[in-house]
Amino acid sequence: MRACLIGQKLSHSYSTRIHSRFGCYDYELVELEAAALNDFVENGGYDAFNVTIPYKEAIIPLLDEVDAEAAQIGAVNTVVRREGRLYGYNTDAAGMAYALAQAGIELKGRRVMILGSGGTCATAKYVCKSMCAAELTVVSRSGPVDYTNYADVAGGIQVLINTTPVGTYPHCDDCPVDLSLFSNIEGVFDAVYNPLLTRLLLAAKERGIAYSDGLPMLVAQAKYARDLFTRSSSSDDVIADVTSNLSLEVANIALLGMPSCGKSTVAQLISRMTGKKYVDTDAAVEKSAGKSIEQIFGQDGERTFRELETEQIRLASLERGAVIALGGGAVLNGKSVERLKQNSVCVHITRPLCLLTGEGRPLSSSPAAISRLYEARKELYRNAADITVANDGTAHACAEEIIDAVKNTAYQIIKGGQRQ
Repeated sequence: MRACLIGQKLSHSYSTRIHSRFGCYDYELVELEAAALNDFVENGGYDAFNVTIPYKEAIIPLLDEVDAEAAQIGAVNTVVRREGRLYGYNTDAAGMAYALAQAGIELKGRRVMILGSGGTCATAKYVCKSMCAAELTVVSRSGPVDYTNYADVAGGIQVLINTTPVGTYPHCDDCPVDLSLFSNIEGVFDAVYNPLLTRLLLAAKERGIAYSDGLPMLVAQAKYARDLFTRSSSSDDVIADVTSNLSLEVANIALLGMPSCGKSTVAQLISRMTGKKYVDTDAAVEKSAGKSIEQIFGQDGERTFRELETEQIRLASLERGAVIALGGGAVLNGKSVERLKQNSVCVHITRPLCLLTGEGRPLSSSPAAISRLYEARKELYRNAADITVANDGTAHACAEEIIDAVKNTAYQIIKGGQRQ
């Protein structure tokens, strides 16, 4: 059986990774321009295919039959060829319902705000109505409620659903609304899945609100499409397993801690053990400046170094599936820490102060300086860390402990709004 995903831009798609885990058919990505859609449908040669932006509506007139749910939503994301006829379905709605349920976000009787007015908004509206939401407010750039006046009604909203691409990689600093204006909010769903935690979801996490990103929805809709492809039924348990494994695969491991605590050495070991890309932000700073960190401090001052470091951390935070060794002062910039947390498990490596060295390190050149530095930063390290691991034996043992800890807790750390 041959299956694929069609869309206009698919370079960042996770679909092949997801469908490969179902293990029962070949699955490819097929990028199409609009003019090629008709020819693909007639002559593509695939037994089944998924449909993404911008063809979920355009595909409908080209099909022989459309499922009632897909017709009501007005979008098709799954097409199956049977005996020469093409049948269209929508599994996005079931995928969104699954993600909301997993996060513990209740829609029944709730006042819901949907951000965006595109195809995913139509899916969200259908889900809200089918799950008996009390009231729907749609925010769009041209509707009666827009991004200039949504605050007027935000106080009464209980569930927020973002269907816009705002906050998607590489524009991870963007956020569609100010969550602090939603005084009665109970749950937040963001259809974005790259990064794992958008700024909107980080705000929900910080407030202790139930939340979900779009990855469980993406995996769930793929599983339901798989069932249609193969004319069989499989347990929903596979959705959580695939979501967890994919989260672990694409998440970064960011190592923070005092200078000379072993971050770079341990990061390189983790990279070799896991196959994750190795990134060292201090080395990246030196490369960008064309001089050593000691020279940057001596010639240009600490402020210049911090500016260079902030940019390199921003770039590192955009990585997927990397292990990142951070400079000792990375935690001084709260925005840098926030960026890292969008797609990383942050690991604090501790080491006895007596084992730290200050050679070539401008801010920790003596035991007394190391002690003062630790006292000034210890709470920042603790607050930034998702996991704390001691490096008081061998670096190899520390690396192994970090890998085990991340495997056991990454899903819960990054997806804290789920499996509660």
